[in-house]
Amino acid sequence: MARSAGPHLDLVRPARCLRGDNSWQPPLGATRVVAAWVCHLRRLGAPVTDARAAELTALAAGALPEAVRSVSGALDPELADDDVVVAAILGQVGELAADRASASA
Repeated sequence: MARSAGPHLDLVRPARCLRGDNSWQPPLGATRVVAAWVCHLRRLGAPVTDARAAELTALAAGALPEAVRSVSGALDPELADDDVVVAAILGQVGELAADRASASA
């Protein structure tokens, strides 16, 4: 079986759903996908095997607000500039990380 270029390619569709004009509420399903990916890149789950693993895990490292903005920008540069989308993703990353912490406690 051929190895794909990586999961980041599967995130293109949700990223397209998130393009907006800051006057709308972003679709929570699309932000949840990106939030889960940020958590994955921050090693809150299975090992990262993406073809761009080193680059993407570096983007996801460090302070969470900057990590969310950097990872979002890797999907679509417009997303990194959209404060509404970044805030939604950031909130969901917090929820997912808390869920993981309580599940392992």
